[in-house]
Amino acid sequence: MNLFDIFPEESIRSKFSQEVVIKTRDRKKLGEISQIKSGCMAEIGGGAWDRYVQNNPDCNKQALASFFDENSPKIYLAMERYTGLKVLKDILYITADVIDTEIEETQCAELLLAVTWPNVLRISDVTFVNPYAPIPESERRYRFQYFKGLGLFQELLKNCENYCKEKGIQEITLAAAYIDLVPFFESYGFRVEDTPAGRAFLEFEEGIPMHKVL
Repeated sequence: MNLFDIFPEESIRSKFSQEVVIKTRDRKKLGEISQIKSGCMAEIGGGAWDRYVQNNPDCNKQALASFFDENSPKIYLAMERYTGLKVLKDILYITADVIDTEIEETQCAELLLAVTWPNVLRISDVTFVNPYAPIPESERRYRFQYFKGLGLFQELLKNCENYCKEKGIQEITLAAAYIDLVPFFESYGFRVEDTPAGRAFLEFEEGIPMHKVL
């Protein structure tokens, strides 16, 4: 398997009668990914650094402070220079759009996956929605939930687990954008990371680091 095999392409296409166009950006287009998903890249690097700090309590925890202050997408690069470790081992950013001039919002899927130090699969961004099914504001369960979902997270997670099994990866991580998403991810076996960062972000109620040990 490769990272693209995790993406539930056929299931997404089956949800729509219209053509769905899929665009992928891999490590060769890392600069482009960093521009489009700057915040996610900062999150990927931040998650790896937090793991390193937990494993190396005597290190200088403030070594990358300036990069964190700027929410820099280059945190992972700064960590590689500081530690000598290969932090970002693989990455793939995928978007899918329905081809239909009758609707304003055409994106139906977005997924950013990364394999990071020490040997973790990170779901940095995931969205599966039906742009034909807007949700009235009074009926939204989650913040910034504008369209009904496609019900594909379980399939995505199963694909992630199969990838991890093949690659010898024993942990999947993600960040719950807001606290109201924590129960959703918990229902799939994720838990808030029991670390100072995990507890701090839980109290802050945004960007809450969660993981699932396989």
